[in-house]
Amino acid sequence: MATFAEQMLEKIENMLLGKSDVEFIEYNGVKVGKSDMTKLLQIRDKFKREVAIEQKFAKTGTPKIITRF
Repeated sequence: MATFAEQMLEKIENMLLGKSDVEFIEYNGVKVGKSDMTKLLQIRDKFKREVAIEQKFAKTGTPKIITRF
């Protein structure tokens, strides 16, 4: 089963490739359309990082929480 980040990444990449029948996605309460390539690329990069982190933790187990004071 795909995570939310994986699902969103797939939707965004399909929009960028012109393979999506969806005109807008909603992200943080803001609608982002197919024509707003800059914003779509920024959101895609965010979800790519999130998916990479999820995959890393799926391989290694629970994440380490590191804090700095």
